[in-house]
Amino acid sequence: TPAEVETDDDDDDDEEEEVEELAPVCVVGFGSVVESSGSTVMSESGSSDSFTFALASQPGSSVVVSVVSSDLSEVSVSTSSLTFSPSNWDVPQSVTVNGVNDGLDDGDQSVSVVLSADGFEDVLVGAMNLDND
Repeated sequence: TPAEVETDDDDDDDEEEEVEELAPVCVVGFGSVVESSGSTVMSESGSSDSFTFALASQPGSSVVVSVVSSDLSEVSVSTSSLTFSPSNWDVPQSVTVNGVNDGLDDGDQSVSVVLSADGFEDVLVGAMNLDND
């Protein structure tokens, strides 16, 4: 987990002091992702999890980010898109990820939630759907 570190340059013992614990933010591609508890895990029993996404820099006009599950038989998402404008580009928007019961004894399944926008490389958020069969 990232932390801000302060050092005293006048002191020769090179001790570092932790000042403030920060939320685990992962800067990826054209934005930043914050996963609840550091990962996105849900189950076929109906549980869900969430993450937030914000753009890394202010756009000149609105940017629509498509939100898609790579496997709809395992994971669904709460929204199909996020829209960022020059005034809200840095305000994190939430995506809820829901586990889907496929009725198969197929073990825990790793699925990607794909975030994409014109002119940018896709961002993949890993999600784990825990099997209940």
